[in-house]
Amino acid sequence: TGARRQLDTAPAIRAARAAGATGEPRILPGSACRTKLSFDNKAFDADLLTGTLTALPAPGSAEAGWREMKMVRAMFPMWGADRHELMSPDGKWAQTFIGDDIGVRAITTNAVTRFTRDGTPTYRYYTGQDVWEASREIWSNDSTRFVGRLHDARGSKGVQVFDDLNGEQTLRHFSYWSRVGDPLPVTTLYIFDVRSGQRIQLSEKGSANDYLFFLQWNADGSKAAYVRVSRDLARYELFEADTRTGQSQLLLREVASDGMLRWPLSLKSFAYLPDGMRFVWRSDRDGFFGFYLYARDGRSPLKVSPSGYDVQLLGIAPKGDALFLAGAPDPRATADDDILRQPLDGRAAKRFPGAGGVHNVLVSPSGRFLLDTHHDLGRPPSTAILDSVSGRALVTVQRATLTPARAPWPAPGPLG
Repeated sequence: TGARRQLDTAPAIRAARAAGATGEPRILPGSACRTKLSFDNKAFDADLLTGTLTALPAPGSAEAGWREMKMVRAMFPMWGADRHELMSPDGKWAQTFIGDDIGVRAITTNAVTRFTRDGTPTYRYYTGQDVWEASREIWSNDSTRFVGRLHDARGSKGVQVFDDLNGEQTLRHFSYWSRVGDPLPVTTLYIFDVRSGQRIQLSEKGSANDYLFFLQWNADGSKAAYVRVSRDLARYELFEADTRTGQSQLLLREVASDGMLRWPLSLKSFAYLPDGMRFVWRSDRDGFFGFYLYARDGRSPLKVSPSGYDVQLLGIAPKGDALFLAGAPDPRATADDDILRQPLDGRAAKRFPGAGGVHNVLVSPSGRFLLDTHHDLGRPPSTAILDSVSGRALVTVQRATLTPARAPWPAPGPLG
């Protein structure tokens, strides 16, 4: 509709204070125009438009255990890599850790089920994604299974970490990484079934000279894709596992003819299409990152993105007939992205109208709209809702402006 109303937590916080809440409020994720306010001694579900409150179980109680996904494993010295619980799509389970082992926590009861008991500091379980991997879709769509990872670092020397932040100046061993030239920790991927407690190993493992990364479940949960990358980045092997048995087949293998392949695991390097019979894979085999369409009928892969410049995947049209891409076709303006709708039938991409610059795009769940925030060196950010077929801007959500004090400042320009 184009209507906009400001979400303001102040009325809800004032109402919570009047209801006896004390301490500093914390705002927890909610839905639509609702949020959850957590204080030292009370918690509320709050309507941000009216300030209306509904009391929730007290923070820290068993009934309130689901209100936050807990940080369950510190990963210092890796900045931003601490492991948090990951909630299932239906909101009933949280994947968690118990010491060096892996398990789940029931949202309604806070009860923890432990799946493994052989974990040690050098033989430790993690979630399916790795630090370098963008995918966080470890849960199957039906919330019954998730992907975990065993990190066997017993053959790795690890690194010594001097910690001067805790007041005691401690030296401790960190086994997640290896020093240059030392063997890599060996990765094995597993599927854990929440209902049965069963653990299924995916048949292809990593090695002391290979990385192994989980990528994505297919829509019905019958298949899961993962990739094995050689340490020198000269070989990529994409596998698909039968999630009932763990047996895997090789979908594609890329080997560098000279030197190394570019790192493929940027955001959305692989995606199943809705029909389950096709997938797209990002590759630089012609010198630029582009997307290739693979089908299960034996046909040769088809490049389905423009040539001559790198593109990234923003999302997939709901019917699986087009990709939304972004890329900078002008080599003199590599920070000026175009947004493209790329049909998967071989036709040319459609360039969306609008401003250049850097774009941060989110595709709506229905695929009907794109939320596009864009800016360039001389223009502050602006956010608009775009029609996903025509690219036409339907609503301007927000346009930042410079304050009078900043407006006279010279805008930055490109180097050179």
